[in-house]
Amino acid sequence: MKGIVVEKEKEYAIVLNSKGQFLMIKNPQDLKIGYEIDIPSKRKIGIKTILAIAAAFMMVLGLSVILYSCHRHFC
Repeated sequence: MKGIVVEKEKEYAIVLNSKGQFLMIKNPQDLKIGYEIDIPSKRKIGIKTILAIAAAFMMVLGLSVILYSCHRHFC
């Protein structure tokens, strides 16, 4: 995604993207206000993804416990 640098500080820069959002990017080396740059995409793991992973883990753990106890009692 492309964006235009609208503010630059020592440690970060503020970029306006094509959707009209202002994004903060780190380490703006050789950037000047008005430059059009490629904005690096960040993939963050959301709370829904974390909850889905936790639920799947709990289901596998519960099924393992049930199968182990059934195997132990009937074998």
